[in-house]
Amino acid sequence: MARFGIVMSVFNVFVALIVLVLAGLDYGRYRGHALAAFLHEMVITGLPVDDKEMVEAYPSDPTITKLEPEVLKKVFDNNSNLGGADLGGAPVQTVEAELTRVAAKVKANVDAAPNVEQKRTILWRYLQFQARTIVERDEYRKKCFQDPMGAAEQELERRFTYVRQPQNRVEKAANKELRLGAGQLFVNLSVDPEWRKRVMVVVGLEAYVTAVGMQADAFAQIASDIRELTVRDQGNFVVSYENGVRELIYQSEELFRANQRLANLKAVLADRLTALQQRQTEVNEHKADLTKKTADTNTEIARLEAIQRDLFAVQQRLGLAQAETEKLEAELKSKAKP
Repeated sequence: MARFGIVMSVFNVFVALIVLVLAGLDYGRYRGHALAAFLHEMVITGLPVDDKEMVEAYPSDPTITKLEPEVLKKVFDNNSNLGGADLGGAPVQTVEAELTRVAAKVKANVDAAPNVEQKRTILWRYLQFQARTIVERDEYRKKCFQDPMGAAEQELERRFTYVRQPQNRVEKAANKELRLGAGQLFVNLSVDPEWRKRVMVVVGLEAYVTAVGMQADAFAQIASDIRELTVRDQGNFVVSYENGVRELIYQSEELFRANQRLANLKAVLADRLTALQQRQTEVNEHKADLTKKTADTNTEIARLEAIQRDLFAVQQRLGLAQAETEKLEAELKSKAKP
């Protein structure tokens, strides 16, 4: 009987050990399944918005407490710099941390540009897909390439600030508005596939798909507006083109008539030039004849002046002779009186 008790005791010990081993195996499997379920939940919902957010399936502790370094590494697919060279970086634990990191990264990328033109180009790359309407897109382009340098930077900073505003966090339990706002902001910062993968990890597939869908709708509306403007511009262009063609036809006819008048005027001008040359020849001949006659006239004038001087001298002698004659007559008359 005592031997049987000993055997049963040993047997119970072996059974207890087996139970403990099985329990350990089950607990390991449980932890593995729990981790797999948590990672799956992270794929769907994304990282917690802040250090206070809790997953509905695990309401006892904030989600961030479960994101230990090894778990966080698995969440980011064992990639220490997921996101690409432009906006990528080390893993983060919350969406708020990612907002802060990306805002600093964007600013650093802009500040690192060597000149103003490249800074404007980088800002346009970050802002162009943020637009929801064609008006916003034109406004962003103006801020990037026409307005003072700070306008586009302020707009980009405003978009990060807007996502963090309290009114975007109405649903305190899941913070869906902030998560969706961050998703829309992140998705449209870059089209790099590596960056899109990081956005999926940070905000989760639900918010990512919703953000992409909303932006796709916005792009569809922008495309529709552009098509409408294109049709309108095309109609205006057709009218303007037809008016231009009619004006060109009219102008060509006027040009043809003007060319005809010009040809006629050129012919008249040629005749007038010929006549002018003939008249010029006649003028030159008359000038030569006038010069000759002037010389002859001057010679005759000189001869006449000499004759005039001789006549004047004769006239003076006649005057003196007449005075002498009158004097003699007076003397004769005085002597002839008794």
